[in-house]
Amino acid sequence: MLQLHKGQRLEGKWQKNRYRVIHKLGQGALGAVYLVESEEDQKKYAMKVSEDNLSLNREYQLMVRFSKEGMVAEAIEIDDLELDKKRVHFIILEYIAGKNLKTYTENTGIDYLMALKLMRLLIKGTIVFGEKGYILGDLKPENIMIDENKKEIRFIDLGGVVNIGGGIKEFTPLYDQASWGIGERKATEAYLCFSLTMILVQLLIGQKLNPRNHNIQAVNKKIAGTKLSIAYRTFLNHGLKGKYTYLKDFANEVEGLYGHEKKVKQFEKMNCSQKWVDYIFIGSLSFFILTIFLILINQ
Repeated sequence: MLQLHKGQRLEGKWQKNRYRVIHKLGQGALGAVYLVESEEDQKKYAMKVSEDNLSLNREYQLMVRFSKEGMVAEAIEIDDLELDKKRVHFIILEYIAGKNLKTYTENTGIDYLMALKLMRLLIKGTIVFGEKGYILGDLKPENIMIDENKKEIRFIDLGGVVNIGGGIKEFTPLYDQASWGIGERKATEAYLCFSLTMILVQLLIGQKLNPRNHNIQAVNKKIAGTKLSIAYRTFLNHGLKGKYTYLKDFANEVEGLYGHEKKVKQFEKMNCSQKWVDYIFIGSLSFFILTIFLILINQ
């Protein structure tokens, strides 16, 4: 496996730009991603390195195309490297300061309403790809960044993007409906709706799930053991059973559920506030009665 090292200096074969490796950011299906610093402007970038020139070039072209939409990291350049007498390939991407969705939720925690807010943003992004004829085939929290500066969601790995109707080659079993025996491993809106549902499930229950060790019935049982509303649980159950064929219908369900859950939370907040008012009133009344009683017995 190709590995770069902290402090290692690299120079592009064709464009001659130089970079210094700071540390590894992650490992994907196509290759590894490193945080690097440009020796020209001292800015930090993300460098994705791979031996698969065709796939990396394709991802770079997609990054260039969709960075205009503001949903993905900006693609800066593509070039080659000579490492140990072997040619490898890399792309330089905008470095997004923040955490991926998986790390963010693990460190910060998330409630049922915030999970729906994030889902609305994810749906917005996937619709942009769909309008251009693509499906995000390997959609997972690790590939979604929470941009701390711009306060928005950004997609950082387009290696799994597939033309609508095509076969999906890059996938993560947890978010792949075929691994759960629900449907085909094909780039359709139905496939995407399942992936989005499973992401929402992961955000809410935070337990490690694996189609090798669990089935959909077991997942639904875990959902039933939460304090989620009946409407929320029903929506998740339908999504996990592959009942959403079109992203538009899925999006409408999320919007409706978000509106419902928001009203419920507002009502609970008002009810809680009213209880405090009642407690204060009862306490004040009790104090008043006690004061009158003490005055009377002392006369």
